[in-house]
Amino acid sequence: MTSRETSISLSFQAALLGLVTTGLRTVKIDSNEQSISFVAYIDGAISELDRDCMAEVELRIARAFPDKEVYHVLIRQDYPERISTARGQPVFESHYRYPDGNLAPWEQTP
Repeated sequence: MTSRETSISLSFQAALLGLVTTGLRTVKIDSNEQSISFVAYIDGAISELDRDCMAEVELRIARAFPDKEVYHVLIRQDYPERISTARGQPVFESHYRYPDGNLAPWEQTP
């Protein structure tokens, strides 16, 4: 990972603080010299809160990198559908455990 990629990843970690919604499964980023994009994978219906929170993340990233175009996409990806590993660098992955200690269904390996 280059220093630019590290800087972007750490900025996403900070930008997500306080904005992780219940259904957020994963956030994956992709960047180049001109732009930064991210995909937020949501379990269940995408709510207005999901939209507002990810719009705020986009705004925070745009402030951190004013020389880049920043945009995002929200994708509904319900369990048991697997999230593609083909593109993007994960910067957030849900690791929710139920009160009984079991992993949430989307965290369990088949």
